[in-house]
Amino acid sequence: MRFRKGSRVEVLSLRETPYGAWRTAEILSGNGHTYSVRYYSFGFAKDETLEERVARKMIRPCPPLIDVYRWESGELVEVLDHVFWKPATVLKELSGRCYVVRLLGAAAVELTVHKVNLRARQSWRDERWCLIEKVSCSVKSSTLTGSDANQNLKTRKTSVVSIRLVKRPSPCESAESCTGTPKKMRLTEEAAAAKNGFRQMVRMVLLAKTQTLVVVMQSLQKDADKK
Repeated sequence: MRFRKGSRVEVLSLRETPYGAWRTAEILSGNGHTYSVRYYSFGFAKDETLEERVARKMIRPCPPLIDVYRWESGELVEVLDHVFWKPATVLKELSGRCYVVRLLGAAAVELTVHKVNLRARQSWRDERWCLIEKVSCSVKSSTLTGSDANQNLKTRKTSVVSIRLVKRPSPCESAESCTGTPKKMRLTEEAAAAKNGFRQMVRMVLLAKTQTLVVVMQSLQKDADKK
């Protein structure tokens, strides 16, 4: 798969966690083997490296968005920490749609995050997305390079996900995705209100016509009685 200029992708970094972390970037140029990318930076230091040249095997498309109602203890996820999506396991669910997760490969490193900062862990294989549900993390970090990072995590159970890519919010937009459902609900409520208003108007028109018809019938009846 060759990436075009302007494409939004994710780049694998092996510096953040032993099992790698993904960061959103934009393709600037490339020859099919290596690409220049610009990372999305929101409020970071100006001297931070935001552009670099990376190998093709370190790049993948942005994964499709999978809507998960709730996460269960022990499930494998990716958590947005700083600007990186890092592999983690769910420990428990808290109130307020928050979860406690533990980063893979990081001893006793636990994070408490909102549900919006969690996503299903997926692997890009043979031009298809595979959902990784359970893993056994017994691989040394030195063996994880590029696209092999996901394959070296031994999967107990996988399922194929639609390859159609869904636009995913950038890290700075992730908090806004919490408002997606309420917005949809508000639109639904407005549509329902408009529909109910239309029905009420129809009822009023029909009632007015009925009352007019009754008056006409009564007038005709009076005329007939006089005759």
